[in-house]
Amino acid sequence: MSRRSILSVLMFALILVRLQGGAAPPVAPEPAGKEALYGPAVQVGTIVDPEIAEASGLAASRRDDNLLWVINDSGNPAALFAITPNGRILGKFILAGTPNDDWEDLASFTLDQIPYLLIADTGDNMAGRTHFALYVVEEPEVMEGLQVQEGTLPVKWRIQFAYPDGPRDCEAAAVDVPRKRVLLLSKHSRSPVLYELPLLPDAAEVKATVIGPASIPRPTPEDVRQPYGFSWSRPTAMDLSTDGSRLVILTYKHAYAFVKPPEQSWRSAIAAPGVTVPLPHPGVGLLPIREGLCIQPSTGDLFVAGESPPAPVFRLKRLAVH
Repeated sequence: MSRRSILSVLMFALILVRLQGGAAPPVAPEPAGKEALYGPAVQVGTIVDPEIAEASGLAASRRDDNLLWVINDSGNPAALFAITPNGRILGKFILAGTPNDDWEDLASFTLDQIPYLLIADTGDNMAGRTHFALYVVEEPEVMEGLQVQEGTLPVKWRIQFAYPDGPRDCEAAAVDVPRKRVLLLSKHSRSPVLYELPLLPDAAEVKATVIGPASIPRPTPEDVRQPYGFSWSRPTAMDLSTDGSRLVILTYKHAYAFVKPPEQSWRSAIAAPGVTVPLPHPGVGLLPIREGLCIQPSTGDLFVAGESPPAPVFRLKRLAVH
């Protein structure tokens, strides 16, 4: 979800909550049933620049531990923004000759010692698209200075694809470098479905392959009593750890981490319940529309960002698991 009309619905819903006696109180997180993987969400910054009007994707730099990348949703220029974790813009880079039909997620990865960014043009709210595209660019170097660094980036390669079972709205993408695959997660299915594509396709267009449904908790009875609560289980972003063992999926309510050993398939790993990563309750106004998530490569910490300015940026420290 990222259209301005849907944003208006959410804002109206929040107003209704306040009119009905204040913001919805925080509730206890869903029981994870497993040892916690991350510490509490701590706000470290806010994106206030109007150029980042609808932050729909977030990625951690592979060049600089103190740098994040952000993209805007459809209706905005085809641009990548480099920001600090506190939300300050350091760079703006336009993708040469590339449309922003419906950019929904962003992923970073390193291949053959070269850092890349993958833009997922995969949004389809109306289920009317027959073809989708992923754009890969080499991550530019960004130097912190008084002026915002600007430039144009060529697309290194493009992955054009279709789904085997009809149009799908997808706002969550990640790159599995060890397997040289791109992972995509559907949004509007009753159970989100994980798909995969070759990272280095050998054809002009490829067809996604179904991996299987992801075990994301359905909205609780309390959720559905809240404005727009029926959609809180829908995935809006995801990222994969560098070693390919931990997949973290963001929804409008919480995030969920799925961890697997090398011998296990993703089909099997996501079929079992993941570990709940609690986030601020959607009704309290701290993070009402959460659209971006990434894993910081060197620390394994999570960053989560809201969509519309002032958009908060939260960090969750990775915990040592005993």
